[in-house]
Amino acid sequence: MKKWHWVLCFTIIILSSIVIRLGMITRTPWEWDEPVYTQIAQGVQDVGYPSIRADTIDQRTPYLYHPPFHFLLLSGWYRLLGDSTILSGRLLSAAIGVTVVIVAMLMVYAMTRNLTTTAITGALLGIDGWFTYSSSLVKLDTAAVLLGLLGLWCFHLALTRKQWRWVILTGLFIGGATIYKHIGVIFLVVIGVHWLLTRQQHIRHALILLTSVIVIGVYVGGMYASWGDTYLRQSTNQLNRSTGTSTSRGLNYGMNEAITALYNTYWGFAGSILSIVVGVGAALYALTRRRREGWPTILVSWCLTAAVCLGLLKLRNPHYLVFLIVPAVCMVAVSLEHGLRAVSTRVFRVSRFALVAFAGLHLMTLSLRAIFFDRTNTLYKTQQFIVTSIDNSATVLSEEPICVLIPNPCFRFGVNSTEARVRRANPQYVVTYTSTTQGPPQTSAIQNLINRGASVYAIKGWKENIVVLQISDAQ
Repeated sequence: MKKWHWVLCFTIIILSSIVIRLGMITRTPWEWDEPVYTQIAQGVQDVGYPSIRADTIDQRTPYLYHPPFHFLLLSGWYRLLGDSTILSGRLLSAAIGVTVVIVAMLMVYAMTRNLTTTAITGALLGIDGWFTYSSSLVKLDTAAVLLGLLGLWCFHLALTRKQWRWVILTGLFIGGATIYKHIGVIFLVVIGVHWLLTRQQHIRHALILLTSVIVIGVYVGGMYASWGDTYLRQSTNQLNRSTGTSTSRGLNYGMNEAITALYNTYWGFAGSILSIVVGVGAALYALTRRRREGWPTILVSWCLTAAVCLGLLKLRNPHYLVFLIVPAVCMVAVSLEHGLRAVSTRVFRVSRFALVAFAGLHLMTLSLRAIFFDRTNTLYKTQQFIVTSIDNSATVLSEEPICVLIPNPCFRFGVNSTEARVRRANPQYVVTYTSTTQGPPQTSAIQNLINRGASVYAIKGWKENIVVLQISDAQ
């Protein structure tokens, strides 16, 4: 192909990624964490640190369960736009998602020096159903993946060039991905796995790991110096929930449960699931043939590490999938390019068919989601009902995403809610949120209260059900 053909190709890929995400941010219902993260970022503007409202609207409490960097970024973005809504936050997420597509293409080109592989990577990642969905929400995952991508790109340069600055930059980015979101530790493990597979350049691998650990240590020390036991308690709580040491509503606690959720709820992302299966399969194949075939060992290490880590975590949070989808798509692109340049005419035809089938399945996935998925914005409609139909002074018992959306005194319930706590709250209304990954509250105190309530509003969306109950015998 001529040079201008490639320029046109990559321009179309980037513009398509932008258009798809702009369409997604306006059509996708609010997700569970989005109202919470939006208010935490607003808290940075209001009080100078990540915080969330407590039981009443004029009370705030520090929010340190996640590292603060994304909330600081989101707060700065809100100041820039002069608007602190969920839609504004989604614009930032979409911009980060498009940047991931661009950086992934640049990294793949640096590793393969092949424009065809680069174009396939950008095309498949730009229209990937789950990645476009995940990067259209106010979430932390996509930004953490971007930092990890930059780290692995620098890692490639650190191994292929003599300058030591690439070693330091790799450690800074990998450590940064880890402290941006805890699951970003996957990238730290990737460095170790790559070291184990190659058994070369020991000093550079060791220095990268050391630099990353120093970054993490400085962050933890700084947070503890600033917040003390509050930071340790909240961070430990979040880590325990992510690893399954403690329970949290909305997370999966078994691989069967995770697979059931994917089948029942996320069936529209069949193309993404297929990319993962094929990408991990290609990485396993490359594991035994990398020296003869010239597979990028960094991509192989990333893909296999992410697959194993998410498997060990039992895919506790579906949004973690983005850490696996990006390397899996890169591996799919490398595999397809190998097939396209194969000597065998039959292999060429099969590879060409596979490429067309992949692109077609992804486009079909987007079409199915646009046509058949229920786009009822249940959280927004529930907020509007409470604001317009319930007195602002009425006490509500619910969970964080509901509480941050309404002006009422709102007490949060959880797995440790007791009868005494419920009595102290003395709610006039209870709002329950259930979904395919989030069952009804198991606490007897909450169940007893729900049994006494009468439904005054109910709404069902794509994967969730919200019910507003009035407690007739509230004091």
